[in-house]
Amino acid sequence: MKKRNKILIAIGVLIVSAFSIIVFQLWGMQNRIAADHTQITHVDVSQVLDGRYEGSYSDFLISVHLALTVSGGKITHMEMIEQSSGPGYDALITMDEIITRQSPLVDSLSGATSSSKAIMNAAYRSLTQRP
Repeated sequence: MKKRNKILIAIGVLIVSAFSIIVFQLWGMQNRIAADHTQITHVDVSQVLDGRYEGSYSDFLISVHLALTVSGGKITHMEMIEQSSGPGYDALITMDEIITRQSPLVDSLSGATSSSKAIMNAAYRSLTQRP
């Protein structure tokens, strides 16, 4: 009986430890994405040469690789090349907002804030050609 209790305690400790690591990683991801998002500044799209620009952003569970097209000094099209996020958290409407506002800095989608900010970070990187 003692051996069984020790095994159950060890399993419990492992489960709690794994859960704690995942929670810590998620918290860190949200903070890093938010910090990167605060670095987004105004981009004068009228000064960006016509063309197709790709940008990426990733952190822990979220990964975005997108392309946007600039024509006549305006963002005319955005395409999600590859995205990894939780089901229902893709926040693709953020791309429509970027086109509408002609800026990578738009309101975050409630419930998919990190995905929205990842899309904005990738769009900003594509327009400013930051790695």
